[in-house]
Amino acid sequence: IGVSYFKGGFGQCGGDAFDAAPSVIQDLVFAPVEWPRLPNATRLAVVAQAGAAAATMLETMSAARGALASEQVCVAMGFDWSLVVDSTFDNIWSAAGTLLQMATTEGWMDVLHAGIDSRGSGMQPQRDFSPAWALFFVAFIVVGDFFVLNLF
Repeated sequence: IGVSYFKGGFGQCGGDAFDAAPSVIQDLVFAPVEWPRLPNATRLAVVAQAGAAAATMLETMSAARGALASEQVCVAMGFDWSLVVDSTFDNIWSAAGTLLQMATTEGWMDVLHAGIDSRGSGMQPQRDFSPAWALFFVAFIVVGDFFVLNLF
């Protein structure tokens, strides 16, 4: 379940350059849209912030894929895209490691908050976006703790 819903969803755009960027650029990272639908003011802000090459890259990606993802905009603008937590659900092995970590109750709250804030693969997280995921994580903690306790 975790890989299906959280693959690529625990990343965020950040760093000093992102924090210092104008709000129009931060809004574009948070809610990316297709390049042709961007207002001219936003396009000019992209060129002013990252240069014409970044604008061309975003336009090309938008033409090829349609709607852009936050990660694509973040990287094209020269910002840092990094993981919110060290544990991920990007593949079956990292998901198994994350679930094992959660079963030992080490850092499970960080994973819980990252899951609740996740908006999908490559998208900037939003605080408390999907609070229903708390039920999944709490249920896993209850079942996983019983499993770990029975091992020892």
